[in-house]
Amino acid sequence: MPDKKRNGAVTMNKIILFGSPDNAALTLPLCRSLSENGGALYLKSGCISEYSHVSPEFAVFETDRLDICNADKTILIFKNDAAVFQPSFAPCDKLAVVSESGNHAAARFAAKNGLPLTTYGMGSGSCVSASSIGEKQAVVSVHRIIELLSGRTLEPCEFTVRYEQRPDNYILLPICLVMILCEKYKDSVIKV
Repeated sequence: MPDKKRNGAVTMNKIILFGSPDNAALTLPLCRSLSENGGALYLKSGCISEYSHVSPEFAVFETDRLDICNADKTILIFKNDAAVFQPSFAPCDKLAVVSESGNHAAARFAAKNGLPLTTYGMGSGSCVSASSIGEKQAVVSVHRIIELLSGRTLEPCEFTVRYEQRPDNYILLPICLVMILCEKYKDSVIKV
């Protein structure tokens, strides 16, 4: 359920894909999944696309350089190649830093800015990992307490993930993590 502002308008969740725009393996699968979960407006230099039949609940911005950002309720996903420029964030409410386990650029950024880093990977050392992956569904485990964009906390648990076509493992976990952080699940089921 999207957050409501005081005036009744829906709060848009912002997602920044940080790294080389040439590395677009996550871009289209994420936008397609978001199109089924509230809709997405995708932006990068020279491109704007809308993945929605209604006013989108998500804005996805892809860049390899971010000099300053002041956007509340933002998920910053570090791609594995995001090492050259470190983004600069003005104080904002609820910034979630997300990366694959072992991404040193993301770990340095989170530590430098005093932000929690939420990691995904195939091992239990990650905050989120896949317990099992089948043709039509997967089970994703949350191993640590995660602060959601709403400010609520999520205790360790498991989610059943349902999909029409089995996504690549590299793509499945960050998409699930976005859905978890934005509370786009019902009865511990995520649809991607």
